[in-house]
Amino acid sequence: MALGKTLVGFGFEIAASVVTPFGTLRPVSHNDAELEKRLELEAPGLSRGSILESASELDSNDRSGSKSWIQVPDIEDVRWQRVGLGVALASNSGQPRCFQPWLLVQYLPDGVSQVASSFRQFVKGPAFSPKELESVTAWISRAAQPKLSEISVSRSVSMLSRVGQTADSIVDAVIVWENLFGVGETHELSYRISMNMASMLGRTPADRIALQKEIKGLYDKRSQLVHGVKSLRPEELGQLRDRSKELTLTALRAMLGDSVGLLGASADTFTAHVLGASRS
Repeated sequence: MALGKTLVGFGFEIAASVVTPFGTLRPVSHNDAELEKRLELEAPGLSRGSILESASELDSNDRSGSKSWIQVPDIEDVRWQRVGLGVALASNSGQPRCFQPWLLVQYLPDGVSQVASSFRQFVKGPAFSPKELESVTAWISRAAQPKLSEISVSRSVSMLSRVGQTADSIVDAVIVWENLFGVGETHELSYRISMNMASMLGRTPADRIALQKEIKGLYDKRSQLVHGVKSLRPEELGQLRDRSKELTLTALRAMLGDSVGLLGASADTFTAHVLGASRS
């Protein structure tokens, strides 16, 4: 087993390097000759964004006696998605796709020979000042929480990355709700999920009642869209998408903030929470 270098590019900008559970996140640097050469080929003139640099194990297995293969990470790896989600949770920006990795370059241990690379369209994201880096680092660490399922992570990033696929973004959001608030449930999902979400997000009984009604209504509209029962005008669909995204990010911040114990919780645990038990 050998250690290679993995570089993952994001569209958001940070003012200085920070250490994350997945490697060092730093501004794009022109000190990396190989990366600069690759960027010039794929995205001429690019000088912005961030790079996540990490050491990756290169698993080389001799299966035939004459050939070996190396398993390398992919641009869709959930680790990079967790970084993007953490940055999204630290940001107030609603820009699409800027939290999704746009490049991945994998090098062999010599640091020069390239094993693999993946690219997608670069989208410029928000810029974080030195004062904001502590928050960025904290939210990336929270997004690394093992109890936060890969489904919640991947669907949240997908939700944020949709551009013209408004209905799909809504579907992504509701899948995250189901994954966070409906573990083990198969019946009365809209009611149970809306109750659980409202109990967590509402500060007063009146807040929780209003939220439960709104969330259940959004859930029902999503079901009508999926099953072809109802169509919405583009502006209505956009409003539904924006509110679904807002509620999803708010729920993730609440879960990863002071309610980590409810990640993956059973229906009984949520019922106890709704009835006033401790969140810890």
